[in-house]
Amino acid sequence: IQGIELTVTTTRASTSTFGSTLAMANEGQFSCRVFNRTPETVSNYAVWIHMEGGCSTGAPSMASGEWTIINRGGTETLKLQKDGLRWEGVQGQELSVVNGGEYTIVLDDRCPPLSSAEIEAATALVFDMVEGAMPTHDGGSPEPPPSEGDKNGMAPAWQYITTTIGRDGQDDLVVGKVRDMVGQSTCSGRDSWHSWYENHPRKPAVIADNGDGALDALRTANFTITVYHRALDRFPGGNCDVIVAKQTYSPAQEGGASASIVGRHYRNWDGSSSIDAQPFVRPESVAEFSAVIEALTGLLSDSPRRDIGVTIEDPEMRDSDNYDTKWSSIEILLYSKPGHTLLARLHQRAILPRGADTGGEDRYGPAPSVRERAVLGAVETALQMGAVEQFSEEVGGTPPWNGPSTSWDWHGYIFPLFLGE
Repeated sequence: IQGIELTVTTTRASTSTFGSTLAMANEGQFSCRVFNRTPETVSNYAVWIHMEGGCSTGAPSMASGEWTIINRGGTETLKLQKDGLRWEGVQGQELSVVNGGEYTIVLDDRCPPLSSAEIEAATALVFDMVEGAMPTHDGGSPEPPPSEGDKNGMAPAWQYITTTIGRDGQDDLVVGKVRDMVGQSTCSGRDSWHSWYENHPRKPAVIADNGDGALDALRTANFTITVYHRALDRFPGGNCDVIVAKQTYSPAQEGGASASIVGRHYRNWDGSSSIDAQPFVRPESVAEFSAVIEALTGLLSDSPRRDIGVTIEDPEMRDSDNYDTKWSSIEILLYSKPGHTLLARLHQRAILPRGADTGGEDRYGPAPSVRERAVLGAVETALQMGAVEQFSEEVGGTPPWNGPSTSWDWHGYIFPLFLGE
C-alpha cells in the first residue's frame, strides 16, 4: 500500500531491549510489542494490522516465547488470524493498541485450537454430511445438509460435529469457532485432495480377480459407467472455485428403459456451496457414448489391469490462483448391473511437474497410454465438459447445469469427492 511502511522485528529479547528499539524508530512512528505466550504445541500465528480505509497487512508468524516488535505510523488495531487464541485481558481476537504498548497472546480457554485428531474427525463428519452419508442423531436415515438459514455456525450439523469431537456443542461461540478452524485448516489447495481421495471411506474398490467380468458386462449391456470430473485445487484470482460433476450412463435394456445419462454437480465458490436440487438428464449425449464403450472395451481387452491410475503434469498448478489449470481428476468407473459392483476404474489425476510437487515421488503414476487417451477423449467428446475455466465461466451457466440448486454456506472449504444418486 503506497505511503505506508511496516517494519516487523521478531526476537526473543527481554523487556529491557524494547526501549532501545523504540529509540531507533523514526520520529512520529508508532511502535508496539507483542509476546506469544501460547504453548509450543500450538502452531505459529499471524497478526494482521488493520489500517484506515479497510486495508490491512500482516506480520510474520511467530513461535512460542517470541516477541514481535511492530513499527508503523499511526495507531492500529491488531487481529489474530488463528482461532483458538486471544489477547490477554480481552475476550476476542481484535485489540486496539497504543504507541509503546506491550501485548500478550494466550490460549482461548473457552475454545483452544483444535488438535490434528480433532480436525481429522471433524473433517470426516463434514464429508459425510456433504456427501449425504451422515446418520441422524438417533441413528436413523441420512439427513440433508442444513439450509441457507443455518449458515452462521449454529446449525444442528455443527452442534453435532462439535459435540462428537469432544467440544461443547451447546456453546454457540465454541460451535462457530470449531466450524471456522475446521474450514481454515482444510483449505490447503493443491495437495489436500490426493490423501483425502486415497483414504476416503466411500472410495469404491474394484473387485479382485474378476476375470472377464468387465468385458462380459460391456458385451451384454449389463453395466453402468459413472464419470467424475473434479476441479479441486483452484483458487483463480484468490477465490476458491471447486467443481465436482458426476454423470452416469445406463445402456438401453431389451424391452425396458432407453439409454440415458443422469448427472448432478456440486460447486463451491469462495466457501459458498451449491448442488443440483435434483439429478438432471442429458439426452443429447447418449448417442455419443457408444464411442466410450468401444474405447473402454479396447482398453480392457488389451490390458489385464482393472484399476488403472495415470497422471498428467500441469505446470499451471504452480500458482493456485491460475485460471487455466486442468481438471484435477477425471475418473471413469465401470459398474455391473445389477449388483452395482465396481468392475474397472480409469482415473487420471493432474499433478505438479516433478520438482515442484510436495507430495512425494509416489504420487507420479504413468502417463496415459494410447488406449487410455482414447477412452478419455471419447468421454470428452460425449460429455463436452471442456477445460475447467470454460466450464466454470460458460458451460456451467447453461442447461442442464444451471437448473434449480440447493445452496448452503455452512461448511467453508470442505468439498465432496463422491456424490450420491
